[in-house]
Amino acid sequence: MKKISFSGMSKLDHNIAAAILAGGENRRFGGMNKAIALLAGKKIISRMLDVIDKIFEEIIIVTNSPDDFTDFRKYLITRDHYLKKGPLGGIHAALKRTTKEAVFIFAGDMPFIDRGIIVDQICYYERINRDILAPVVNNRLEPLHSIFKTSVTEKLEQYLGEQRRIAVHEFLRTMGTSFFQLEGTESTIKAFTNINATSDIGLFNNFM
Repeated sequence: MKKISFSGMSKLDHNIAAAILAGGENRRFGGMNKAIALLAGKKIISRMLDVIDKIFEEIIIVTNSPDDFTDFRKYLITRDHYLKKGPLGGIHAALKRTTKEAVFIFAGDMPFIDRGIIVDQICYYERINRDILAPVVNNRLEPLHSIFKTSVTEKLEQYLGEQRRIAVHEFLRTMGTSFFQLEGTESTIKAFTNINATSDIGLFNNFM
């Protein structure tokens, strides 16, 4: 797949919001919200916002603990409508809250997201005009770095209401999902790195 790059893309060049899913039970993180954990002295969510602030006009933080995000009140903050549904519940909340025609969904534990990859994914999405665009890195699906049209909201509500398996990739299989293929270069793999446990903080601090 030919890679396209529109380095001059601004916030007003597209009709897509960004949403950071800043929830989850975080059992391997001692119950602490990973999005506000410090990495090299800076909150993970702040590192993410440094990147997406330059791309998106509308940014949503999805969390059921809004008191943890009082420093981020300039952004739209919303709660899950469907509780205990994992990231799918957060995706639904973002789709319900946005004023845009689509939402670029980000997991809240990805401190190394890359502007170039995000912009290229947006450009590809606008070329193919599909309901969902999910990246694939080295044949591995990365569903929490995907673009969802708001038009899928009703189908997502039906899916959530039927008590099916709530993994995001399971829902994507039921939809007309398109895939954004990426080579697994060192920089790309870093961009999709998640902070999963408190031990990861110390590990990545040594490489900052």
